[in-house]
Amino acid sequence: MVAGKELQQGNWRKCYDGLLSTTIWARLTQNAAKAKENLLVKVKEQAFKCYLLTIQNIYDSVNIESIAKDFELDKDYVHSMISKVNLLFFFMILKMN
Repeated sequence: MVAGKELQQGNWRKCYDGLLSTTIWARLTQNAAKAKENLLVKVKEQAFKCYLLTIQNIYDSVNIESIAKDFELDKDYVHSMISKVNLLFFFMILKMN
């Protein structure tokens, strides 16, 4: 529950730490390190998407380098996701009108 709230707020580190504190990891003997690595990437990406959806109505522009640094994501990925969210928001507005 806590991890979900942190994810929603874009706090990927706290979300990831919360997920790692669950007991499921003791049951994973094979490929646990790879699973944790994959989980970390997905948590960062989803936290970033939640962050974008949260700020889309607040900011007119964003600093891609700053966001990429904050979420420890590739700048090209950040740029791509910002473009996708902007298009989604644009089409939502068109549909409402």
